[in-house]
Amino acid sequence: INLRIVRCNNCNLRTLDIAKNIKLEFLDYSDNRVQEIDISKNNKLTNINCGYNNMDSYNLNNLFSQLPNNSGKIDYKGNPGIDDCDPFILINKGWKSSK
Repeated sequence: INLRIVRCNNCNLRTLDIAKNIKLEFLDYSDNRVQEIDISKNNKLTNINCGYNNMDSYNLNNLFSQLPNNSGKIDYKGNPGIDDCDPFILINKGWKSSK
């Protein structure tokens, strides 16, 4: 699939499958109810907004670990795991965060 931008914020989503969107660069699924997401096949991502979902620290760290090594930006504020997640995973991959 050739999508480069996906915006599905504020849609009351619980799950989101973007695995076939390998050209995806921008993903905004903020203000939903998503607990986890697999972005392991989305190596072109440079901007993610996953703020205000239901992601605990384990799932935030899992998301961070799947990010490609590049200069990207991620906004994950408003998730339940924000205080216990490891932002150094982001730093080591060259990502900047808003939380």
